[in-house]
Amino acid sequence: MRLVDHGNLTEVRRRDIWAPVSTLKLFSQEPFGICCQLSQGHHLTVEEGENTLMNKPVEVKVVSCVGQLYSVTLPEVIINTQIIAALKPLACPKVNQCTRNTDLYFESFIFSRKIPSAVVEREENLFVTYSESNSEFFGQFARRSVEDLCAIESELASVYDSLLLKPLLYADCKEHVGDNGVIRWLEDGRLYRVEVVQKLLDNSVIL
Repeated sequence: MRLVDHGNLTEVRRRDIWAPVSTLKLFSQEPFGICCQLSQGHHLTVEEGENTLMNKPVEVKVVSCVGQLYSVTLPEVIINTQIIAALKPLACPKVNQCTRNTDLYFESFIFSRKIPSAVVEREENLFVTYSESNSEFFGQFARRSVEDLCAIESELASVYDSLLLKPLLYADCKEHVGDNGVIRWLEDGRLYRVEVVQKLLDNSVIL
């Protein structure tokens, strides 16, 4: 599964994914960031991406979008100077092979709480919170309020911690790739909005 607002990918068991509940008021706000892929032919390993992009502000220009993966370039502005300089030695031709789900909206199970796709401007200032291989990274919008994101996560904690029995997203026999839910992130014990991005054969899923 992928954390909708932070970008992290993780593999979890189906029984650990909760369905959205009707008392959530903030769940359906659009994501606080987007998944990006550098379109200038740079190929980064996970380690290179973490060293070059992680926890750094970046300005991007959106070239195209397939599903929820945004192909971006880095304009030569002051905020990008160090990143562009670090990327130059890594440049190599690469064809963008994107097979992401093209559905821009997800619908959750049980309470039909939708998280719409983000409204993305032609140029965006982002803060990179997660970096993957294949030159992909997740950036949070600089224009979105941290307080608003904290409010969503506080509401999740308040609602789900009060439930004796938490509704499971996989309470049925359906597949939920593309659907949204809630998980507890083991590294910090906090609750986050997630999207199921891939089903695995061993009854687990990638978020």
